[in-house]
Amino acid sequence: MMKRQVIIDGNNLLHAMFKHAVISSITRVAMVREIQNWTRKVKREVTIVFDGPPPNDGFDKPGRTGRIDIRYAAPLSADDVIVRMIHAAPHPDRLVIVSSDTAIGYEARKRRCLSQKCEEFIPEAFPDQSGQPRKRSRRNPTSPEPDPKIDPELASQDAEYWMNEFGIEDEDEPFDGFDAMRGL
Repeated sequence: MMKRQVIIDGNNLLHAMFKHAVISSITRVAMVREIQNWTRKVKREVTIVFDGPPPNDGFDKPGRTGRIDIRYAAPLSADDVIVRMIHAAPHPDRLVIVSSDTAIGYEARKRRCLSQKCEEFIPEAFPDQSGQPRKRSRRNPTSPEPDPKIDPELASQDAEYWMNEFGIEDEDEPFDGFDAMRGL
């Protein structure tokens, strides 16, 4: 059985790491090094796609480093590059797409790829010093109380009004962000 290839939305993963305060001072270079350590353990090929142009120097320049292929998306977005990779894959069912972007997750599931949100990937790829998977820390562990100023019945009526105004049916497919890429 062939191993799965992992495609990571690099900037999305960095953002998730900051947002969930898993590693508070992670840099792109440190993230790539940690993923490189992870690839040695799991023996998977990984492609990390970053938004923007490549840096002038540094560890995370484009190209292959061990089991990691680093790509920069400019002039496209990383999302566009990842979707093209999904569409070009001869066996998309062997891909694992790591991104918290709804549109990428939708496209991955549509092509029968495994899709994993960055928040789910972090504990797997970035274990704590004891070697155990890192627990996701939350800045506010208590769930927020409902806003007493918002009437749920009125909010529902507002949603219904705008759905009618824009001609949206409940069973319509959600906007996936890739409508322009249909037909690839």
